Amino acid sequence: MPYLNAAWLDENCGSAGWALTPSGARGVLNDAISIYFADATLAGAFVARWCLGSKAETTRRAKEQLQDEIAQHEQIAEEIERASEPSADDVDCGSEKL
Repeated sequence: MPYLNAAWLDENCGSAGWALTPSGARGVLNDAISIYFADATLAGAFVARWCLGSKAETTRRAKEQLQDEIAQHEQIAEEIERASEPSADDVDCGSEKL
């Protein structure tokens, strides 16, 4: 979730229709939060608006990153292949005189 939009929650659920609490083990600080909704329909709307959109964005970014990494690997493979090809100076044609 990019950021929590309390204004969206207030506008769609009403200020008394949702609650935000920290999540996690007792005494352990982390970035996890819990959001409680008075209405299950509003909870579904929240997930559709804020959570599923992030998943699609994350998937798109992961795909782009993977494509970039594949292109880098292909470029490195081409450079290695070019470097391993013998040059005319490296070829021993048998310099024996007949």
